[in-house]
Amino acid sequence: MEVEIELKLSTQALAGPIIIEKLLPQLDATIEQSEVELSNSYFDTLDRDFRKNDMGLRIRGCQHHYEQTLKTAGKGVAGLQQRPEYNISLGLHLHSVPEKPDLSLFPADVWPSFFNLPEVQNTLICQFSTQFIRSVFLLTWSDRTQVELVWDRGQVLACGRSDAINEIELELKHGNVDILFSLGQQIAELMPVTIGLLSKAARGYRLMDETKSEVSQKQPKPLTLICNEDDIKQGDKIVLSAYLAKTLRQWQKMSMVLPNSQEAHIQWGHELKYYLSLLEKIMQQLSAKQQDPPLQHTIVSLHEILLSLEELQHEGVDNLTNEQQTVVEQGLLALVSDKKCIKVQLQIMQWLSKA
Repeated sequence: MEVEIELKLSTQALAGPIIIEKLLPQLDATIEQSEVELSNSYFDTLDRDFRKNDMGLRIRGCQHHYEQTLKTAGKGVAGLQQRPEYNISLGLHLHSVPEKPDLSLFPADVWPSFFNLPEVQNTLICQFSTQFIRSVFLLTWSDRTQVELVWDRGQVLACGRSDAINEIELELKHGNVDILFSLGQQIAELMPVTIGLLSKAARGYRLMDETKSEVSQKQPKPLTLICNEDDIKQGDKIVLSAYLAKTLRQWQKMSMVLPNSQEAHIQWGHELKYYLSLLEKIMQQLSAKQQDPPLQHTIVSLHEILLSLEELQHEGVDNLTNEQQTVVEQGLLALVSDKKCIKVQLQIMQWLSKA
């Protein structure tokens, strides 16, 4: 068993040249570089027994070599994922592709007690697939800290539809997890990114479940009320940390469903202001209780983002031309990928990883 600790960043940029020409020269690390083409088939039952138990099952192919992988339920802190995974080599297959994973090859103790393994094995079907090219940069520092930085670009394929993959993954191999947040902030300085909340498997299931009407509307979901001011005043560090993580995740999720009308933009802006204001109040309370200077510095940056948002909302109140309204709307949307916003998110995530 391996425990995968990774940070995922989504981007619209051509990340490879930026990584090679701008990021890597900044790092005092040895670099091993390679590139592979990967195909992945994801399996589940019709009842989605794996999905229901937060498990992922796939067969990965690379140059006719195949491997089956089981990822089990782990824990995540608003984007930083830690998941146990089990990898079993299926060997070289030159003329055929393994039809489905053999569940008996995994350790017997990984399965939920209620799993009827023979029945699950017999009812496995391929639900969706991914195909992508992976550029790998293995970074090793003199203190033996090691991070695998990869850039994936390709597609998730399900039900005759596709979703583009363009993401950077930072996986900790050895060392302190802080290095992932440091690299994430350096990358945010060089290209627009957002925190990647969804795994490729989760994106495959989402693609299967979406209807055409849901895709075309892309309306923001109703506001999620997390806590009120009395909750914040009365909460201890554990409770406040939980509020902080939930609110941060809602902010990050706003980059996944962007508005496509003026009315939706207004609602989206109000929702964004609610979550940012709530984050500031929770962090101020935590800072007062913990006297934590790094958190205090983050509060200052978050307050600057709030002021920028309020200025944009004020500009959007008056009667504007279509061109002026577009500028305001673009400014609002930039607040999900602006480098200051991403750096604040990473700082909060780093604090939560130690809370």
